[in-house]
Amino acid sequence: MQSLPTPTRRASPRVRWRVITLAMTSALVLYSGLLLAFRFAELIPTPPPPTATLRVLLLALGGVQLAAAIAWTLAMIPSAPPDGLPRTALEAEGQRFLTRSIVGSALAEAGGLFGFILALLGGSLTEAVLLMGLSLVVQVSLLLPRGEAYWRASEERYPAHQTP
Repeated sequence: MQSLPTPTRRASPRVRWRVITLAMTSALVLYSGLLLAFRFAELIPTPPPPTATLRVLLLALGGVQLAAAIAWTLAMIPSAPPDGLPRTALEAEGQRFLTRSIVGSALAEAGGLFGFILALLGGSLTEAVLLMGLSLVVQVSLLLPRGEAYWRASEERYPAHQTP
């Protein structure tokens, strides 16, 4: 006798947003920790410093990614769902918010990854950790509060459609 599959409950957009955003934020901390541990434990040999052109290019790309993350977040990620939204469109709006948040988080994380690459290529740890730290600041001070404000406003405006 075959048993019927049990229905799985799909996580709400708010829960998915939290998981993805926190995973991308904690990845920056993990990259920094691994980089420092590898360098100080001398698990990876320190290659010669990159050429000045490559160093400037990686720093510039990291800075551009961080600027893009800030601009994207301010322009494309609302801090509240639109007023007067029909209840049928609420889930689609939450999905749109989730997608836009992932793009903003990815842009911020990419800024830190350029610093990680710079350090792996033998660049300054200070510059690498600075880029990764700035990426973390963008995530924690801009993306996380905006998302929490969005979900809080969504629950206040549409109390019957609670999201955990």
